[in-house]
Amino acid sequence: MEIQPASYASFFRRFGAVVLDMLILLIPGIVAGSILPVIGGALVWFFYAPFLESSALKATIGKNLMGIQVGTIEGQRLSFGSAFLREIMKLVSGCCLFLPHFLALFTERKQAMHDLVVGSVVTNGRAEIPVVDAWWDNVREVFGSLGFSVPQAKASGSGDRLGDLERLQSLFERGALTKEEFEAEKARLLAGE
Repeated sequence: MEIQPASYASFFRRFGAVVLDMLILLIPGIVAGSILPVIGGALVWFFYAPFLESSALKATIGKNLMGIQVGTIEGQRLSFGSAFLREIMKLVSGCCLFLPHFLALFTERKQAMHDLVVGSVVTNGRAEIPVVDAWWDNVREVFGSLGFSVPQAKASGSGDRLGDLERLQSLFERGALTKEEFEAEKARLLAGE
């Protein structure tokens, strides 16, 4: 599935999302920085951007509010590793006075350096999944794949299995989940876990 050129998010919508994310993380970053000097703010960002951008939401809260999301060129969600590398490349860009961000003004797919490195694009769109659910599901997935036991969160919906299956089907149809992720989650729901 090739993404249409009109679907790529503008530089200014992306910039607006960054401003919103900075405002959202200002207080948590200050608090974390006072508890863990030097690394506190970085830890807040680590548990924020890569986990949300590689989740079914495919966006940080700022991106979601701006109606944009990040994914692969094919429209699928990023792996956690790609989302994490994307954030590292943003730090590198910051060391270069953010000039590599301006590549998004000139590339065909409106990709900045961090997008080009991991093969991601930022498109117009918004997933219909609660932010907390998307984040927690992805935290469980990432840490679970590393062998950690992460407790299941209580679904924010009615707890209705049919509703959960419909939400899952909707995510799959919009490309937020791969076939494997869809089948695994469907089996888990049907087993009553």
